[in-house]
Amino acid sequence: AERALQRAVASLPVLEWSLSERHRR
Repeated sequence: AERALQRAVASLPVLEWSLSERHRR
């Protein structure tokens, strides 16, 4: 479970960046 949490935390910034890039374009 801890590993999944860490994975989600690491995916959070990636998702935000992806959204920002998508909105920018």
